[in-house]
Amino acid sequence: MNQEIGKLIDECKRLEPEIYRLLLTQLSFYPLWMIRKVIRISEKRVAELIEEGKKLGGSAEVEKKCNEALEEYNTILSELAGLLEEKEFKIGEFKGELREAQFRWLKLKRIEIKKHLKGIEII
Repeated sequence: MNQEIGKLIDECKRLEPEIYRLLLTQLSFYPLWMIRKVIRISEKRVAELIEEGKKLGGSAEVEKKCNEALEEYNTILSELAGLLEEKEFKIGEFKGELREAQFRWLKLKRIEIKKHLKGIEII
């Protein structure tokens, strides 16, 4: 089971930068003044993101890919939640069984993962 948890963690770590990139690219389709209200970004970077968005097929295609990546990410977090629930979310038990980077990620994301348990509301 710990190997499976490690694989799921690695998959989440792979998806996170992809989601971030797609979200930024999706944001670039909005007017520059609107983007600057949300984040600090140079006009050059916005132009690069717009170009990347065009290469990906435009606004609708970027949104579709982003939604697919987010859905996959959330599915993996739900799987992780189920596996960790079996261990009563005792994260410390995984310290020696996961790579250090995987263990740090797990500790950092434990509340986000718990939110994916069915029927449990995190306050």
